[in-house]
Amino acid sequence: PNKLENMKKFKYIMVLAVSFAVAFACTDNSLDPLQFSNMKKGTIIALRGTQLDNLYNLGIAGATIVPQAGFTGAEKFDFDAEFLSTDKSSLASVDVYVLKGAGASATRVLIQNVPFSQFKNDGKYLGPWVSISVTLPNVLTALGLPAFSDPVYKTDPTTNPLLSTYKNGILFECDLNLTNGTKILAADIVAAGLFQSNQFYPAMKLTWTVLRYCSYDASKWAGNWIATEVPGSVDANKLTQDLVDPNKFEMDNWWGDGVTAYVIFTPSTNLTDQVVTLPAQATADPGNIDLAKGTYDQCKETFSIKCTYRAFGGVYVFVYNWAKDI
Repeated sequence: PNKLENMKKFKYIMVLAVSFAVAFACTDNSLDPLQFSNMKKGTIIALRGTQLDNLYNLGIAGATIVPQAGFTGAEKFDFDAEFLSTDKSSLASVDVYVLKGAGASATRVLIQNVPFSQFKNDGKYLGPWVSISVTLPNVLTALGLPAFSDPVYKTDPTTNPLLSTYKNGILFECDLNLTNGTKILAADIVAAGLFQSNQFYPAMKLTWTVLRYCSYDASKWAGNWIATEVPGSVDANKLTQDLVDPNKFEMDNWWGDGVTAYVIFTPSTNLTDQVVTLPAQATADPGNIDLAKGTYDQCKETFSIKCTYRAFGGVYVFVYNWAKDI
């Protein structure tokens, strides 16, 4: 009986092995999200340096560009790339492309070839690595856009070529040329999220994020608003511009309580200094407002401040979000 049982087990294992082999042989490689058949044993260039830190650790865009703030021509799209492969000598060069246009109609334009001779082995990263830098003038030329000095880049999104066509960012792709004549294409990474640990985060598909910036305009802040307290209520509010200080605005329904308070906007020169201040002040309730600073978005005509209000024997901390009442 023991021999018969063992024979049955052996035959069952053999059937499973043959079935697995047949299924594996019939696998549709196009359904493989990692496209291992094209990846040549995991050969990629992985992102390193500031861009990796921004994306992976800080959760912000790897690199940004703000057309409406104006260009100097010195703007660059920089990133470090480490070559990961079982054969560290198999890379011949890297082709860097920018995608011209958007969506399905976009075409790739070669803007740089980086030979493997430029890769370093200095111990900064485990494998060979290189710093790749793409200049704004070269990118604009490849995209068929006006020179960086053209005032069109300071206009609103409807006429600004970067903010209209490339509102989702300027896209780059890197293909690898191997010494045996084969290529590893950026298109082979069809499920990039599966690679995106800090060790394997691919540098073969990258984005230069295009941000909107509008110059400060004090005339835009007066009028009717919807003020949302988080946590708290949603209330109508009206901002009135001060007759002496054009950057000072008084609200008529602070905290939804029907009393006045005021804020002061700081004229900005870039995205990082769009600051709105809620000075320390007393209200007619009575109550006291602590000094607080928040941010505004001139393009969207919104602002937000984290406030502390001491009134009626309590301390109330909330985020005050403001948007135009349209």
